[in-house]
Amino acid sequence: MKKILTAGLLMAVGTSFANPINSQAPMYSQAMEHSQAPMHSQMPGKVAPPFAETQEAIKKDKKQIREDERQIREDKRQIREDIRQIREDRKQIREDRKQIREDERQIKQLKQKEKEK
Repeated sequence: MKKILTAGLLMAVGTSFANPINSQAPMYSQAMEHSQAPMHSQMPGKVAPPFAETQEAIKKDKKQIREDERQIREDKRQIREDIRQIREDRKQIREDRKQIREDERQIKQLKQKEKEK
């Protein structure tokens, strides 16, 4: 009787592990089934990337951010220089227009004087 009881108990335990849906024990496959972790970390034998690689990626990102910020500062400086140059060019254009009007006025006066002669 003891052997039958032991065999039945072993069979029940074996069935429980073979069929994890009915199992009350937390099994790896059940935990994996409900896990939010990426698949590579769920696979047996594989582990998530080491922390050092994450640190290296963070360092690269920070370096890239510094480089981008440096480039932004350089671009802003160039934009300010371009704006300054545009203002100077506009000022020169206004002066040139004034000079052209003055020259045209003088030419007109000279033509008028020539006509009078």
